Amino acid sequence: MSDVRDFIHTVDVDKSQAEQIARRSASGLEQKHVSLVEVIESLGEYVKSEDVTVRSRAILYLSQVLAALPQDFLTRQQLAVISEFLCDRISDGGALVGLKTLQCLPRFNEELAVLTFRAILSHLQDVQTRPQNQRFQALELLSRLMAKYRQAIRKLGSEALTGIIDFVGGEKDPRNLMIVFSILHVLISEWDISHNAETLFDSVFCYFPITFRPPPDDPFGITAQDLKSRLRECIAASSAFAPYAFPQLIEKLDSGSINVKRDVIQSLCACVASYRTEVISNYSTALWDSLKYEIFNVQEGDLAEQAIAAMQILVTRLYNSQKVPSQEPPRVLSQIVDECLERLEQPQHKQAKSATQILHAIASNAEFSLRFIVKAVLPRLVAKYKNANSIEERKAILEPVQLLLDSTFHIEESSSDGHISGPNSPISFYRDELFTLFSQGAMAMPDEDLSFRALALRCLLKLCTLQDVAHGDEIGLVAQHLEEIVMNEKWDLDSDLSQAAVQGLGQIATLNFDLVSDVTVPKILSRLPTTTTLSGTSYLRALDVLASLASAPGLCDLLIRRIFGCLDAAVRSNMSSQYCDALLSSLYFIFQLPESQAGGQIAQYRERITELLQIVAKFCVYDHSHPLVKESSLDALGRLTSLAIRTADEDFQLKIASQVYTLFTDKQPFPFSRDSLGVSLPQRLTMILSTYLLASLRPSVSLPVARTDTPQLLVGLVESYSIEQSACVRHFLLEHISLLVNKFMDISFLDEPLKIVCNPATSILGADMSERAVHVTFCISKALVLRQYGIEQVLRTLTVLLSHEKFGIAAARGFGTLFSSHKFLSKEWGANIRLLAKQKAFMFCIPLIGEETQSCHGVVKANHLIALCAILKHADFPLVMLQLDQLLPLLLQSLDLDDEEAKSASIDILATVAKETPSLLEVHIKSLITRLLCASANCKVTGLDTRLKALNCLATIPNYLRHVTLLPYLTTVDRGLSLALDDPKRLVRREAVICRRTWSKLDDIEHDD
Repeated sequence: MSDVRDFIHTVDVDKSQAEQIARRSASGLEQKHVSLVEVIESLGEYVKSEDVTVRSRAILYLSQVLAALPQDFLTRQQLAVISEFLCDRISDGGALVGLKTLQCLPRFNEELAVLTFRAILSHLQDVQTRPQNQRFQALELLSRLMAKYRQAIRKLGSEALTGIIDFVGGEKDPRNLMIVFSILHVLISEWDISHNAETLFDSVFCYFPITFRPPPDDPFGITAQDLKSRLRECIAASSAFAPYAFPQLIEKLDSGSINVKRDVIQSLCACVASYRTEVISNYSTALWDSLKYEIFNVQEGDLAEQAIAAMQILVTRLYNSQKVPSQEPPRVLSQIVDECLERLEQPQHKQAKSATQILHAIASNAEFSLRFIVKAVLPRLVAKYKNANSIEERKAILEPVQLLLDSTFHIEESSSDGHISGPNSPISFYRDELFTLFSQGAMAMPDEDLSFRALALRCLLKLCTLQDVAHGDEIGLVAQHLEEIVMNEKWDLDSDLSQAAVQGLGQIATLNFDLVSDVTVPKILSRLPTTTTLSGTSYLRALDVLASLASAPGLCDLLIRRIFGCLDAAVRSNMSSQYCDALLSSLYFIFQLPESQAGGQIAQYRERITELLQIVAKFCVYDHSHPLVKESSLDALGRLTSLAIRTADEDFQLKIASQVYTLFTDKQPFPFSRDSLGVSLPQRLTMILSTYLLASLRPSVSLPVARTDTPQLLVGLVESYSIEQSACVRHFLLEHISLLVNKFMDISFLDEPLKIVCNPATSILGADMSERAVHVTFCISKALVLRQYGIEQVLRTLTVLLSHEKFGIAAARGFGTLFSSHKFLSKEWGANIRLLAKQKAFMFCIPLIGEETQSCHGVVKANHLIALCAILKHADFPLVMLQLDQLLPLLLQSLDLDDEEAKSASIDILATVAKETPSLLEVHIKSLITRLLCASANCKVTGLDTRLKALNCLATIPNYLRHVTLLPYLTTVDRGLSLALDDPKRLVRREAVICRRTWSKLDDIEHDD
C-alpha cells in the first residue's frame, strides 16, 4: 500500500492532507477493498526502521485509520491483536493516539485495559524525558483507563500504586499536573494506601506550595488557583496523611511569604474538614498553637479570617455531636477560651478584637461550643463591665457580648424548631443582669456617647429576639425606650442611635405587632399637630419615623391608612401647607419602599389619591386661599399622583388622560394662549398637576386633544411660556412642552416643532430673541433629538445661537440640558428615546462646535468652549476618546475661562484622560501643568470645588505619565503650589500637600537613578 508512505511524507507538512489519507484507508477497509491484515503488514518496513521518527509516524498512521473507522468495525479478536500490537510499540509514540481510540470502543474490556495500563507504566518509564504533548497523551490515557476500569486496575494493588507514583513523579507542566493530581486523588481517596501513605504523600507534597504564574498568552487558561485547589484536594483526601501533612504544613506556616501562609492555612482548613475526627483530635492542640499567632498578630486580614475558619471547623468537627457540656472540659476548646479571656482582660487592645472574632466564630457553629463559651466568658465580661472606668472601655466590653448574643441567635435560627435543645437558652441564666445593663447603657448615658448607646441598644434588641429570654412586659419597656429615642430631637434621625432605634421598633413589631400598632404608633401620631397653627417642627420628626417604620413587616398598610387619615383631616381643617407637604412626602416615600411591596399597596389607594387631586384642583380654581394652593404642595401631590398613575392599567390611564387639562373641574383652569395671564396664579399653578399627569401616561394613551390638534396646542403652550411671570409655572410649561413633543405628537406633525426651532422667521429665533426663547428652543430640541428627528438641522441651528452677543451664554449652558439626563424624558417615564440618539447627536455636535471654535474669538469663543464642556460633562468617555485629538487643545483653553462649570468639567475629563490614555497628554504637558496650577491658586476667582479638582488632577499625573516627561517641571510645580499651600481653606491646603508629596517622589526616583 502506498497510503502509509504518503502519510509518513505528508504528516509534518500538511496535517489535514495526512488525515485525508488515513480516512481514505479507513474507507477502503469499510468497503473491503483492503483487509486489516494488509494495512498492518504495510507498516512492516516502517515499524522496523531504525529511525524513531519513521516508526512513530507509521504507528500514528494506523492510529488515525482506527480513529476513522466506525466503533463497531473491529471484532473482539481484531481489537485484542491491535491493542497488543500498539502496546508493544507504545514507546515509539503515535501508539497513544490509537490506544486512546481503542479504549473508547464498546468491545474494549477490562483485560485489554489492564494490558494497556501495564504497557504505559512499563514501556514509558522515561516519560519525563519525552515532549510535553506525549506526556499529556500518556497521562490522559491513564486517567481515562482509571475512570472506566477502576475496579480492574485497583485489583493490581501495590503494582499499580507504586507504578503510578513512579510514572507521574517529576512532572512540571501545569496542564499535565492537573491530570496527575486527579489521578493521585483517586488513589488516595479510594485505594488502600496504608502501606504506601508516606511515599504517596511525598509524591504529592513535593509540589507544595504552588508558585506557578501562567503566561499571558496561555491557550489552556490554567491558573495557579486551579493547581492549588487540585493539590489541596489530594493532601486532604486521606486521614492516613495526617502524620505527615500536619507537621509539614505547620512548619511551612513560619514562612515569610504571605502567599505561602495563605496556601498553608487553606490546606489546613481542607484537612481539618476532611480527616477523621479521632485523627484531627490528636493534632488539635498543635493546630491551635500554630494558628493562634496568625489570629492574634494580624498581618493580612484574610489570613486571620482563614485561620479563624480553620479553628471553627476544628471545634465543630470535634464537638458538633454533643449538646450539653460533659463533666470533663474539652481540651482544645478550653485552651482557646482561656487564651481569649486573657486578651479580653484588656478589651481596648487590638488582640481583644481578634479574641472576640474567634469566640464568635466557634460559638456560632455548635450548641455545645456556645454553651461552654457563654458559661466561661459571659460572667467575666459582665463583671468587668461593672468595674469599667470609662465609656470607651464599656463599649469595648459590649462588642464581644453582642457577638455572643448573635451566636446564640444564629444557633436558634439554624435549629429545626427555632429553639436550643435543653431546658434553657445559655443566655437565659444571665437575662436579668444583661437586661439591666443594656437598658442603662441605652437610656442613661450622657448624650455625647451616642455610639455606645447605639451599641447597648442593639444588644438590648438582640436579647429581646432570643427565644424564651425576654418577657412581654420587658419587650413593652424596650418599645417605650425606643419611642423616646426616636422622638428625641436632640439627635438627628440619621444618627447611629436613632437608626438603631427605628430598626429596633421594626424588630419589636415582628415579636409583638399589637404592641407597636396599638401603643407605639399612636404615641408617635400624637406628636402630629391638631390645630391650624404649627408649633415647632416635631411633626416632621414623627412623620420621618413613621415613614421609616413602613419597611417593617405588617406595618406598611397600617401607617398608610393612618397618614391618609391625618392628611384628610389636614385638608378639611385648612392646616398649613408645610404640614400637608410633609404628609404627602411621607406617603410618597412609603409607596416607593421596595420592602413594603409598594406596587401592590399603591394600587389599593389609586382612587383615593385621584380624589385628593380633584379636591386640590377645585381649591386652585375656586378657593384660592386654601393652604394647599402652593407650589410646594402641588409638586408633592403631583409626585404622589404620578406614582399611582404610572403603574395603572390602560383603562384607568384613559380616565386620567381625559382630565389632564380640566383636572376634574367644569372648566380648563389654564388657557394655553397669550390670554393665560388673565387668570389667577392659583389657576395657572394647575400646570404643575397637568404636567405630572401627562408625564405619567403611556404614549399610546389618547389625550383630550386630538392628535391633529397637538401642533396648535404646542403653539399655545409656547405663547403661554413667553409671557408667564411665575418661575415655577414656566418650569412646568417647559416640561409640558418637552413631553408633548416627545411622547404624544405623531411623527407626521413633528415638522411643526422643528419649524419653531429652525425657522429664523419665527419669533423665537427672529427679532424678538430673548433668554426665554432660548430655553424653549432647547426644550423642544431635546424632545426632537431623543426621537432622532431632524438632529442635524436642530444642532446646526443651536450652534448658531452660540454666536449671539447677548444670549449666546444661555445657549451655551443649554447644550448641557440637551445631553443631560431628564426626569420625565426617560425610559422610566415612558419617553420616546431612540437607540443611540444621544450618541448620534454627540458625534455630530462635537466636531461642529470644535471646528467653529477655531475661527471665533472673545465672548463667542468662550460660549463655544462652555457649550463644549457642558456636552462633554454628560458624555460617555469611550465617545470622548474618539474625538480626543481635536478636543484636548480646546479642553486646555477651557481652563482659562471664568465659567466654573466649564472649568470643572474640563478638569474631570483631563483627569480621566490621564488615567486612560496618558500618552496623549504628553504633547500638552507644559500647558496642562501651567493651567492646573493657575486654577488651583486663584481663590478669589476659582471656586473651592474647582481648586480641589485641579490639585487632585495635578497629583494624578505622576501616577500615569512617564516620569521622564515630568522631571523638567518639578521646580515649576513646587513653586506653583505655594499659593495653594497658603489657601484660606484647609481642604485646599491638604490637597496641595498631597500633590507636592506625589511630585516630590519623582525627585527621589531621579536621585536613586
